[in-house]
This record gives sequence, C-alpha cells and structure tokens, in this order.
Amino acid sequence: IILSLSRASYMFPVQHAGMGVIVGYLFGIDNDVGSIWISMIVILAYTVCGGLFSVAYTDLFQSAVGWLGCLTLAFWAIKNEPRAPPPSIGFPGYIYPDLIGEGGVCDMYSGVPCDNNSTLCC
Repeated sequence: IILSLSRASYMFPVQHAGMGVIVGYLFGIDNDVGSIWISMIVILAYTVCGGLFSVAYTDLFQSAVGWLGCLTLAFWAIKNEPRAPPPSIGFPGYIYPDLIGEGGVCDMYSGVPCDNNSTLCC
C-alpha cells in the first residue's frame, strides 16, 4: 500500500504537469501554472461527466476498430498471398477431405487408401 501511495503521489502531479505543457503548447499559454490549472479543470470535468463509464465506451470503440483491422488484414493476406504454404499433412490416421484422383490435398501428399475404408484417403 505504501509503495502504491508513494507512486501515486509522484505520478499524479507529473501527469497534470505533462497535460499542462500540452495544453499550454496547443493554446499558446505561456503561463505553466495556468495551463496546469486548465488541464486539472478538464480532468475534473471529464471525471464528473462520466469518467470510467466514458472509458468503457472508448475502449469498446477501440476494440471494434482493432478487430476490424485484424479481420481486414487476415482476409487481405489470404487473398493476396499466392505463396501460402499448402494444407497441412495432418497427423497419423488423418483422413483427407478429398478422394484419390481428385487433384486435391490427398494427391498433393500422395495419400493412400485408408485401412478401414478404402474409399477415403489417409
């Protein structure tokens, strides 16, 4: 608890000072103390108006954008990568989804008829 409190007592002023520098730079305020007070008022207003509830909504939006980007990249990579590795040869006893002579995965890996069912390719 003491370590957490000592860290918090150091980080809060540093974060307010950092935001004060940014506010001062963006709005051309030369007075560092004034920009820190403005940043503290903005943080207080944000906290009063929603705080963690607002963070939950922004996290939801950011995660939706992230997932959309991941899915878009996956579909793009699948469509645009002609040198993708061939399908896996599976494991012992693996039954290929196609039959011998269809020109599919079974023929690619020289599959043989299965012992228990000769119509399937193992």
